[in-house]
Amino acid sequence: MASPEKRCLYEVLGVSEAEATASFQELVNAYEVLSDVRERAWYDSHRSQILFSGSNPNNSSGSAVVPDLLSFFSNSVYSGLSDKGKGFYKVYADVFDKIYRNELNFAKTLGLGNVVKEAPLMGNLDSPYAQVNVFYGYWLGFVIVMDFAWEDEYDANAGPNRKSRRLMEDENKKIRKKAKREYNETVRGLAGFVKKRDKRVIDMQMKRNEDIEKKKEEERARKKEMER
Repeated sequence: MASPEKRCLYEVLGVSEAEATASFQELVNAYEVLSDVRERAWYDSHRSQILFSGSNPNNSSGSAVVPDLLSFFSNSVYSGLSDKGKGFYKVYADVFDKIYRNELNFAKTLGLGNVVKEAPLMGNLDSPYAQVNVFYGYWLGFVIVMDFAWEDEYDANAGPNRKSRRLMEDENKKIRKKAKREYNETVRGLAGFVKKRDKRVIDMQMKRNEDIEKKKEEERARKKEMER
């Protein structure tokens, strides 16, 4: 019996090689996010923001430039692990540097330049792990200094009396506080997202697991020797 004619796998899928690669990357990213309890919870609570966020990473709101970080919660924004071009360490180094520069510029306009602690460099594949730890420690504990005054809903100075102006100010404070909290969470969330995919972190975790297993093996061998 003659074997059926073999078909190209891309033909079976009904897509080109480029389309298949893009679809596969999307599937991998979706699986990585949704299979992680923390990332899935974060994605579920920010789904609408992610889906409707602008594609411009330098998107601004009001008078202050605030990067659209949601678009960077995806493996599709980088290609490879280089610190140049579209490489992982270039793309995310630029993103975090943008956040830091915004903070620094805002603080300087208020004469508070020393309030912003200098951000550590992300580095590349050859960077020492001590630098990696410092980098993620900084961003996982990020607290923004910008006041988000551009988010104010009311012009308190336009209130007809003291009581209404105070109420307007209180409402604006609530709005600012909420915006700052959400931005802090987004920056920290991005740091966690990047750390999970950082080969340096992955390699170090694998080494630690190997060391733990080696110690267990040595302990089992020692116990067997003692039982003889």
